[in-house]
Amino acid sequence: LVHDIGHPGSNNAFQIASSSPLALCYDDRSVLESFHASETFAILRMPQFNFLHELSPSEYQPFRYMVIELILATDLEHHREFIKSFEKKFKECKRAVDKGENRKRVRRI
Repeated sequence: LVHDIGHPGSNNAFQIASSSPLALCYDDRSVLESFHASETFAILRMPQFNFLHELSPSEYQPFRYMVIELILATDLEHHREFIKSFEKKFKECKRAVDKGENRKRVRRI
């Protein structure tokens, strides 16, 4: 729902190449995704939408971090890096499971 909020209809490359106000504001890094995250939390600060107001700072900060990370993960420029990292972790886990003792543990689960 929020990953494209307020989308201007162009991509990051266009924003950067045209030195748009958004590109300048977000230093040419995940320009639109940073904008979407900012807009999301601006809306969530509005009293009629602020369902987070009762969270303590120790509850709010991890929530905010997670939402921002999820939105930033939609930047396709970084998607390939994310997939490579995921595949590497998956292979590491698979190798660990393929070892005899670990395989027995996994079967018991």
